[in-house]
Amino acid sequence: YLYAITNGTLPPGITFDTTTGTFTGPTSWGLTNVVTISAGGYHTCALLVDTTARCWGYNGEGQLGDGTTDDRLTPVTVTTGAGTPLTGITHISAGGYHTCAILTDTTARCWGYNWSGQLGDGTNTDQSTPVTVGAGTPLTGITHISAGDDHTCAVLTDGTARCWGNNDSGRLGDGTTTNRSSPVPVLISPGGASLSGITQISAGFEHTCAVLAGGTARCWGNNTSGRLGDGNTTNRSSPVTVTTGAGTPLENVTHVSASYHLHTCALLTDGTARCWGNNGDGQLGDGTTTTPQSTPVIVLTSGNDQSGPSLSGITHISAGSDHTCTVIDGGTARCWGDNGHGRLGDGTTTNRSTPVTVTVSAGTPLANITQISAGDLHTCAVLAGGTARCWGRNEYGRLGDGTTDDRSTPVTVRSLVFSPTELTVTLTDSTSATTSVTVNLTTSP
Repeated sequence: YLYAITNGTLPPGITFDTTTGTFTGPTSWGLTNVVTISAGGYHTCALLVDTTARCWGYNGEGQLGDGTTDDRLTPVTVTTGAGTPLTGITHISAGGYHTCAILTDTTARCWGYNWSGQLGDGTNTDQSTPVTVGAGTPLTGITHISAGDDHTCAVLTDGTARCWGNNDSGRLGDGTTTNRSSPVPVLISPGGASLSGITQISAGFEHTCAVLAGGTARCWGNNTSGRLGDGNTTNRSSPVTVTTGAGTPLENVTHVSASYHLHTCALLTDGTARCWGNNGDGQLGDGTTTTPQSTPVIVLTSGNDQSGPSLSGITHISAGSDHTCTVIDGGTARCWGDNGHGRLGDGTTTNRSTPVTVTVSAGTPLANITQISAGDLHTCAVLAGGTARCWGRNEYGRLGDGTTDDRSTPVTVRSLVFSPTELTVTLTDSTSATTSVTVNLTTSP
C-alpha cells in the first residue's frame, strides 16, 4: 500500500519510533471515505465516496446485501448477484430488516426482507443481493428514498411520491390498507390526485411523513400517540397536515424524521426542532415524559413548560426508536429520550427528556460530525474526515467495531477493506528527489 510522506507527516494511524526505527499501525483500521450513514433496525449501512456501500450487523434476511445471511461484526460490501460491488449509489437507507439505495441513473435497488413487498420488485421473496424497484419496469426519476420498518417510500423528480410494502394503517398513503409489492402513488385523498411538491420523505415504523416545497409537512398511517401531528390519534390512509396547537399548519419545515416507533421530529429553517407523538421516555425533548403530544412541541435545552430556551443551531435531525439525535452547527451532537444500552452517547444509560451532548469521554464532546442517524436501539454518525462512529446496542454487531458489546460512548466503525500490513514510504527532499523503501507494520497495543 503506497503512502507519500511530505515534510515528515505520517498518514493517520501510523507512528514511527525514532529509537527502534519501527513503523506502527493501529490494531484496527477505521472505515474511511464515508459520505453518509444509515442506522436501521438491527443493522447499519454506509455510502462511500467511491459510490459503493458497506453494511454490518444482523443479516438474517439478507439486509446487508453481500449475498449471504451471515451476521457481520464489521462492514461488508453490498454486491450484485454476480458478486461484484454495487456501484453508482447516491443515497442509502437502512430499514427494519431491509435496505434500499438510489443509483446515478435515478433507479433504486432494495434487498433483505420482503414479506410484505417492501423491496418493490413485485414479489414477496427475500433477497440477499439488490433487486430493482419496479415490477418489470424500473421506477425512475427517484431523488430520495426512505426504508421504514417494513415499507419503503421514494420522492420522484416531479415532486410526487411512491410507496410500497406493508400498508397496515394506511402507511403507503394510497387511500387503502392493501399491501403493495410494487410502487403506488401517495394520493391527496382516497381516489384523488397525487400529492405533489414533495421535497423529502421519511418512512417510519407504521407511518410516513413528507416535507412540501412550501415548508409544511404531511403525515399518514398509524396515528397512535399522535405521531401524525394533526391533533388527534385517528389513523390516516392519505396525508394530513402537521399542525400547531392552534390548528394552523406547522411552517418552515426543512426536514422530517419518522421514528422507528411512535414519534416524529422536524427541523425548521431557524435551526430549531419540533417533535410530536409518544413521549414516554422523553423522546420529544420538551423536558416532560409520559405525556404524548398530537401536535408539535419545541425541543428545549432545559425546562419543561415550552418557555425554556430552545435547542438551536441544529443542522440535521434523526428520530430513532424512542430517542432522537441532532447535529449542531459546529459539529457536535445532542441526543435525548430512551438511553437504554447507551444509545444517547453521553456515557450513561440514564433517560433524558432534554438534549445531552454526545461525548467520547467524560466532558469531551464528539467533534466534527457532519451527519447522524438514530436507529432502533443504536446511533451512528459520520465525521468530517470520512470516518464513522456508532454507539448504543451492539447485538449482532450493528456498531461495526468487531464486537457485540454495548457502548455508551462512540466507537470507531472498523474496516475489513483497509488494513495494510506493509507499505511503501516515499521520501521527498528539498530538491524534489525521492527515495522509496518498503516497511512492515507492527500493530499498536
